[in-house]
Amino acid sequence: MKASRIASMLVMVCVMVCAQFASAATVEIWVGNDDAFNPGRIERISTGGTFLGAIGDNSTAELARDLALKLGGGGSILVASQVKGAVEQYSPNGTFLGDFISGGALNNPHGIVVLANGEVLVANAAGGNINRYSSTGSHLNSYATGGTPYRMTEDASGNVYFSRLSDVRKANADFSSVSTIVSGLGQTAAIGVLGNALYATVGHDSASARINKYDLDGNLIEDGWLTGETINGAAIAGMRIPDIDFNEDGTLMYLTFRSSNAATRGLHVARVSDGAYLGMLEAWSGGGVPDGVLYIPEPASLALLALGGLVMLRRRHA
Repeated sequence: MKASRIASMLVMVCVMVCAQFASAATVEIWVGNDDAFNPGRIERISTGGTFLGAIGDNSTAELARDLALKLGGGGSILVASQVKGAVEQYSPNGTFLGDFISGGALNNPHGIVVLANGEVLVANAAGGNINRYSSTGSHLNSYATGGTPYRMTEDASGNVYFSRLSDVRKANADFSSVSTIVSGLGQTAAIGVLGNALYATVGHDSASARINKYDLDGNLIEDGWLTGETINGAAIAGMRIPDIDFNEDGTLMYLTFRSSNAATRGLHVARVSDGAYLGMLEAWSGGGVPDGVLYIPEPASLALLALGGLVMLRRRHA
């Protein structure tokens, strides 16, 4: 087949896939809910802080305690529902597509990682392990973590990072090698990898709460990467930061704050280059408190995901 014909076919496929995601907002940030006693929703927010709508209406039980959101295969969004004990699947416009994973070895899911081969890792907090699933949701394996796994993230080389109550561990993709790279964090929660840097919250729920920056081997680069600023008179130090995510070009970090101070509870943004706090995008209006956060790129990048370009999309951050 001639190269020109192959190119034409690829263009046609790309146009068809892009059309599939045309109904999605140009860029959205999804924020999940954490409240076992107040069935909640996922809020959809623009990068300018405009409320775009919600998935669920505070009466949908499975949307209570959305502790992790992740871009999945085919451009879908995976949502770990702790109360439901399942990983749900949504389209970029918020349509529920069904349970991707439910029952079996899954109990109290928290973090999610989607590997380059389409397999999915889920932090199974109640079981103290991390479960591996196929690209279609079939259970493949489980790995003991020696504690309660919480958030998960990955780097461009395929290494997996997961937080426990006071440390961060690093594993290769098949978990044949696992080691603690950061310890003594005093209850960590959020972790994220951007390029060659690992960001982790320290002192979760304490007066010394902050975000530290490390290299990918756990060596400290900056203590208190985000600290010293105030929001409506309240210091960032001491905030509870349950999750973080980055924009597509790696210049901004989005953070959820679940402070007891309602004036600071919501979605915030910081500049990656120097850790400068840039402001609060939206106050939380759903039931409970904000938890998981996910930056959803423009339709062209979602189309890349649908064409199997998860690794290519990741490498934009490398």
